[in-house]
Amino acid sequence: MKTFNKYSLYFLTAYALALLVIGILMWNSLAIIQKIIIIATCIVTLHEWEEQRFPGGFFDVMSGIWQIDLSDIDLHDLYAKPDIFIFAITFLALIFPNALFLSCAVLLLGVFEGFIHIMGIKFAKLERPYTPGMSTGESFAVFSIISIIFLIESGITGLMDWVFGFIWILVTFLIMEFFIWRTAGISPKEFLSKAISVIFNKD
Repeated sequence: MKTFNKYSLYFLTAYALALLVIGILMWNSLAIIQKIIIIATCIVTLHEWEEQRFPGGFFDVMSGIWQIDLSDIDLHDLYAKPDIFIFAITFLALIFPNALFLSCAVLLLGVFEGFIHIMGIKFAKLERPYTPGMSTGESFAVFSIISIIFLIESGITGLMDWVFGFIWILVTFLIMEFFIWRTAGISPKEFLSKAISVIFNKD
């Protein structure tokens, strides 16, 4: 497992590259929703590279916000969870294109990524308006918003697709977060307490 965690980003990258090749070779035969998911997968993989490979990345910022000491934690063990999460939600969306809520969930994740990076800067009170992952995170958000507007206006997706997509991404994201913070030695109750303190500026 340690080996997988160490190279999880490379596995995710190989997966994204494979999708890119398949997308190029089979573009005309793919459903529009599959094309969107392939592009989204490539963007979010670039996002993980920016976030994980530059100093001051996501977990550095979050540990500062939540006042959590991660100095004794191998960050590979933490970053492997988002890598697995991204693979799972995009793969399911691709192989079940008719279950539109799965694809809606991926795009809602993109909007969330753009939002959370802006909020991360605010809560961390950083001197410069940038954290590693922000450039690709905002790119993912823009692509997702454009795709959402297109899918709604074209009538490909309906209201319930987005409702179930929101529920799906919320549940799976919380599961991922549970495993991340459990790895860091933080219980869900303790993390919730810290989150409330940060959000409402309580000491």
